[in-house]
Amino acid sequence: MKLVYVAAPYWHPDPAVIKDRVIDTKTAVANLLRDERVAVIAPTVAGHAYEETVVDLKKALDVDYWYESGLKKLSVCDEMYITLLDGWSRSRGVRLEIDYAQEHNIPLFFLSADGYKSKVEGEL
Repeated sequence: MKLVYVAAPYWHPDPAVIKDRVIDTKTAVANLLRDERVAVIAPTVAGHAYEETVVDLKKALDVDYWYESGLKKLSVCDEMYITLLDGWSRSRGVRLEIDYAQEHNIPLFFLSADGYKSKVEGEL
């Protein structure tokens, strides 16, 4: 079974956009799991759940923590999927994850909300 990392943009000044991104990421992951037998790491979904549970977590853990944590998780994955959500190409976190994956020869795929994936060819 492959272990896959699902990259998605998270931060936005509008909390409604963050909520939509988390929901859309969950939908993409659920549809992926419907079609493929893979183990999934989705930091956007997990991190959001932690922040909802622990009120002061945003104060305790800065953005660099989340970047470092994500790259550590990505380091053990077989593939990385980039969710095609609005803002993915402008996301600092997604950019760091793409760069890491390319530097470490981790295959990249685009992932749509309906769970369809397509291999990324060349550099992003």
